[in-house]
Amino acid sequence: MRTNICLAFMALFALVPFTGANAQYSLTVESSPAVGAGGTVYRFYVNSQDPSDKMSAVFGNDLAHLVISTPSNIFNSPMNASWNASGVNPAFLGFFPDLADDSYATIGLEGPAATSGLAGAADPSLVEDSALSPTISGYFGAGGTELNVNTLTGGSWYVLNTAANALPDANGRWLIAQITTAGSISGTMNYQVFPLGVGADQIQSSVAFDGTGTFGGGGASTTPGCTDAAACNFDADADEDDGSCTFPSAANLDCEGNCLNDADGDGICDENEIPGCTAEAACNYDPAATDNDGSCAQNDECGVCGGSGIADGACDCDGNILDECGVCGGDGIPAGDCDCNGNQLDALGVCGGSCTDDADADGICDDADDCVGSLDACGVCNGPGEIYACGCSDIPAGDCDCDGNVLDACGVCGGSGVDADADGICDDVDPCVGQLDECGVCNGDGSSCADPCATAGQSSAYTMTVESSPAAGAGGTVYRFFVNSQDPSDKMSAVFGNDLSHLVINTPSNIFNSPMNASWNASGVNPAFLAFFPDLADDSYATIGLEGPAATSGLAGAADPSLVEDSALSPTISGYFLSGGTELNVNTLTGGSWYVLNTAANALPDANGRWLIAQITTSGTISGTINYQVFPLGVGADQVQTSMAFDGTGTFGGGSDIVCGCTDDAACNYNADATNDDGSCTYQNDPLLNCDGTCINDADGDGVCDENEVLGCTAEAACNYDPAATENDGSCAQNDECGVCGGSGIAEGACD
Repeated sequence: MRTNICLAFMALFALVPFTGANAQYSLTVESSPAVGAGGTVYRFYVNSQDPSDKMSAVFGNDLAHLVISTPSNIFNSPMNASWNASGVNPAFLGFFPDLADDSYATIGLEGPAATSGLAGAADPSLVEDSALSPTISGYFGAGGTELNVNTLTGGSWYVLNTAANALPDANGRWLIAQITTAGSISGTMNYQVFPLGVGADQIQSSVAFDGTGTFGGGGASTTPGCTDAAACNFDADADEDDGSCTFPSAANLDCEGNCLNDADGDGICDENEIPGCTAEAACNYDPAATDNDGSCAQNDECGVCGGSGIADGACDCDGNILDECGVCGGDGIPAGDCDCNGNQLDALGVCGGSCTDDADADGICDDADDCVGSLDACGVCNGPGEIYACGCSDIPAGDCDCDGNVLDACGVCGGSGVDADADGICDDVDPCVGQLDECGVCNGDGSSCADPCATAGQSSAYTMTVESSPAAGAGGTVYRFFVNSQDPSDKMSAVFGNDLSHLVINTPSNIFNSPMNASWNASGVNPAFLAFFPDLADDSYATIGLEGPAATSGLAGAADPSLVEDSALSPTISGYFLSGGTELNVNTLTGGSWYVLNTAANALPDANGRWLIAQITTSGTISGTINYQVFPLGVGADQVQTSMAFDGTGTFGGGSDIVCGCTDDAACNYNADATNDDGSCTYQNDPLLNCDGTCINDADGDGVCDENEVLGCTAEAACNYDPAATENDGSCAQNDECGVCGGSGIAEGACD
């Protein structure tokens, strides 16, 4: 129903003639400063003639454009979601003052009809062409710089004749719009009024306005005619288009039918010209062309229109070229031939030659080649070359090289050395031409370290001092072992251990071995590396008088100590000082020793009158026994051997250092105070007996060891007496009346 009403309104606006600019219903535009939005509020009123007049609609279409020009845009309050005043709720004005400045379309209302106080009031309705940009609802909803309702469908806001707000207000006028803008305002308003409320007498007015004031109010008639300035019959005096406009028949023609653009004056409009070749003799003549574009061409020698003929380098129109034999488009020399005459290359690469084979590709035909192949370094055709020890031959039998030399006694080819002891070391560099005894003495008889108990009770003049300091980089404590000399000419010979004199170093927390020293002695503690590897200074090593390599010691004639050891030791001396351990115990018959010869400069004591014999770094305790041999005044025959027990730091010795006795705690005569085993240990051979011959286990004290007890009946009167039994097990029995040992006699009820 509402759609029908809207269509009826739009049809009515299209059919009813306008009263013109001087309509009796004038338009008043008033302004006031905006309350909160800024700019100016413009209010549009239509002035009535009678209190019973009724405002029907405000409209626009293609014949009566509704135009509102607001170059500075308009203000639309976000609190009013409607295009009309129905969203201007008076209850919100105290909270949102600029809601009063909202731009809206209306008929007689400043807010919602429901709060207007007018019984029967109705919010205006809207019909509009959605193609408008902006639409009426869009302009009053989101703003714009111009509203122009100018389409066939157009648009209108309206109320029905029954609405109370269709009547004028107390001031005899209708509010039809409120627009707030910061700039100018102008345009044309179209509205329809029912005089005295009679719809059949409606009056439509189109009133132009510019700013504020009262516009319209006269009664001049309209001038019909063509109002389109682009028409051929445009009438500048017409203020009402009567549909009589005429236009050129085509866009490129004027009103007289002449071309607007005809550069060559040929009567064909430039827009209709067809470029092409207009010369009939040309091969590309175009009969449809109206304008010669200079493209006319002739056939070339190959019959191609506008072509360039045979291409440069080609020999025909197909693009072929002369082959190497002079044939246009030919295939040239056939595959396998070497010329245009059908010849082939021979084995030497000669075209048409007669050589059939050159197997070794040396440029000499095989039938004339002295060597089909190659000569080796020895001049042999296809020979193996210098594959022998002397190139082209082997070393002569008995010689050691190709120069005729032979091996000397030291195994040196062409040498003159002698190796009297056949140990593979030439005598001139052999530290011992002969054999070291178990005490490390060259060609010695082993007596120098045979049995320290032979001199037990003697006072040792060579004490041992153990000093400590914090480790430089490895952590823990560095212990340095010094033997104190008696005379500057004393010489340290060896540090040793064997089955009679155990060399023991207890380090329960293990010892530190620097990976930078690959030796058991100090020869790997290179001073040049200490700045880069500080913990190298903490390395554990065995030594005699040296803190580093002999070569860097500054002692002329110094020698790194040598080592002899039993490989069955676990760990060995070298293993302990290379890889560490919790205990070194040199206690076998062969034992072990680190030593220097009597000729070594470091065999003499240092400036402090002592010899450094070991450095050991550990994070725990250290104790044990160290055995060493000194040559007083450098005389080997007077050697003094000392077995020195130590525990931690301090100076040890000075009295009798050796206590001889049985050191095996499993022996019957074990001596806990003995430092050296003298071979006196005795043992109980029977594992069931104590050293005094009594049973270790004899629970009943019968002199028979528990392990040897024999259970059985020990009562001689018993029928099951066991003469071998040593322990009565309660099994003794007697014969019953039937003569059965341990029997129960005649069975109950039986008579025998």
